[in-house]
Amino acid sequence: MTGSLLIQSPQKHRTPQKKKKKKKKKKKKKRRREEEEEEEEEEEEEEEEEEEEEEEEEEEEEEEEEEEEEKKKKKKKKKKKKKKKKKKKKKKKKKKKKKKKKKKKKKKKKKKKKEKKKKKKKKKKKKKKKKRRRRRRRRRRIFLLMDGSWHSSSQQPSH
Repeated sequence: MTGSLLIQSPQKHRTPQKKKKKKKKKKKKKRRREEEEEEEEEEEEEEEEEEEEEEEEEEEEEEEEEEEEEKKKKKKKKKKKKKKKKKKKKKKKKKKKKKKKKKKKKKKKKKKKKEKKKKKKKKKKKKKKKKRRRRRRRRRRIFLLMDGSWHSSSQQPSH
């Protein structure tokens, strides 16, 4: 029994120096473990931050792409609109020109018709006048042949 006590005794009775050393070692170990944990935490945080940054960058890129696409779409739409407007304007211009031409033609036709009518009227008037003159002359001639009292004595044939 004394042998077993002897084996246990050095474990029981530790010198204060040994105790201090062990305590120091334990503290050091603890501190090292804490430092490692801190480092790991920092690394994790850094990784998380990097991931967040990457995600943000990706989001920004996507936003930029979307914006660019939207801009392109808008530009295309604007171009299309402009083209459409131009086409419409051209069509309108053409229509206007056609209308103007038609109007001009109509006016010309009307003028021609009016002139023709005027000419016809003039011709008719002339014809009427001629006819009237002829009739008058004929009547006068006939009257003169009969007795000749329509004219003055100077115009009458002297016998």
